[in-house]
Amino acid sequence: MNNLTILTQRSEALRKLETELAQFEREKLTPATEDQARTILGRLVVHYPSDGRSSKDWKIAGEDWLREMAHFPLDVLEEGRRDYLRQPYHRMPSLGEMLALWSPPYERRLADARLMREQVEAWQRPVYEGPTEADKADITKAVAELGAHVKAKGRLAFGH
Repeated sequence: MNNLTILTQRSEALRKLETELAQFEREKLTPATEDQARTILGRLVVHYPSDGRSSKDWKIAGEDWLREMAHFPLDVLEEGRRDYLRQPYHRMPSLGEMLALWSPPYERRLADARLMREQVEAWQRPVYEGPTEADKADITKAVAELGAHVKAKGRLAFGH
């Protein structure tokens, strides 16, 4: 296999990894829109009785929830909502409880993306293919000169 074939295969593999990373980030890390997050929150709230808060309080709480939900992908938010609804609770969850459901799958995705980025970076690094013929000739010449010096002086003397 010649160097051109190796470089072509390497280039194709790198392009494939870059494409897979971009697709993964687009499909698995793109945050839900504010409207999507608002829908998820509304679909969660509707299952539980109101706790007597005023509409102003609900608005403030909703803004806090939406701010915390802003970076999660839609499917992560939806899966966490469904997971909470399957629990035997009869009350609205706290934001902290929902973050505890949303964060682990999202963190796993971030770790997967980091690993994929590291793989892309590794493929982007130049490959050392060993010394060139000119390098080998220079090394051979330097070794010969050193051998001649040692033979003539009977020892190695640096800087003298």
